[in-house]
Amino acid sequence: INLNGTWQFTTKPAGEFWKETSSTGWKAIHVPGEPMMQGFVLKHDVEYAYRKLIHIPRDFAGKRIFLRFNGVYSYARVWINAQFVREHHGGFTSWDCDITSLVEAGHTATLTVGVTDRLDEISFGSGYAHHPIGGMLRGVELLALPEYHIRSLYTTVHFDSQYRNAVISIRSNLNKPAAAILEFSLYDPSGQQVALKASAISFSEAQPTASLDIPVDSPLPWDAEHPRLYTLKARLIQQGSATEVISQRIGFREVRVQGNKLYVNGMPVKLRGACRHDIHPTQGRSTTREQDKLDVLLAKEANFNFIRTSHYPPSKEFLE
Repeated sequence: INLNGTWQFTTKPAGEFWKETSSTGWKAIHVPGEPMMQGFVLKHDVEYAYRKLIHIPRDFAGKRIFLRFNGVYSYARVWINAQFVREHHGGFTSWDCDITSLVEAGHTATLTVGVTDRLDEISFGSGYAHHPIGGMLRGVELLALPEYHIRSLYTTVHFDSQYRNAVISIRSNLNKPAAAILEFSLYDPSGQQVALKASAISFSEAQPTASLDIPVDSPLPWDAEHPRLYTLKARLIQQGSATEVISQRIGFREVRVQGNKLYVNGMPVKLRGACRHDIHPTQGRSTTREQDKLDVLLAKEANFNFIRTSHYPPSKEFLE
């Protein structure tokens, strides 16, 4: 559930602002977006506060309930109903808060976030921007997952020496030990299912992390001129039932550097591109999916074949 939109914000929070219920001194602010770009004057190393009422759907009952912050610059503290949840240092990476024990399905909760633009933040994001960019720079989501779920799914592709056949190497783990099977299916760019010789890995109470190599015969390779993407689907099976299904788009490509040359699938490639920042005239370091897509289209129109993501992780929307 997307929690973007209008939140409450104050530059002068009370001593224990997470316990406040009054709206005095709180003003409307748009999330995501830089507070400075919305008329709020910020200083380094001073904590400011966001607040929003969130409704927990009834069908979240029995699930693990999380808040996902996709980018808060640069130090954040989170409370639910005045109960402290966690802190986070960073700025441009996604992080989760498990709020299962603090909320009730079918009821409303108060979400409060304290944000500090720390001058010692290692990414030096405010230094590059030449003003304090502190705030919720990327979107916020409310999500529910099964009690046992896929914590990570990491894939890499390796070609043979002739760049004809390939192997998808998969490493995955669960959020906590459990007996389960992770089944994989692969679909080519046209949507046709690809027959796989190996397609499942098993988890156990003693082994919550597992890996698998899936051979793929003669896949269509990816390169900048032919951006072919396959879809890898993973189904988590427990006691004979699928409890979670996730999909990833993957390209069959192998990139290596030899001497002063870069090779994609064995072919030398000359790099044509530039650096890119998240930048918007009214939201600052915050951008939307539509704006990210426009950046990509303009880069392709200019015949770019690479973009340097300076100087922080790009948004998941831009990568997609």
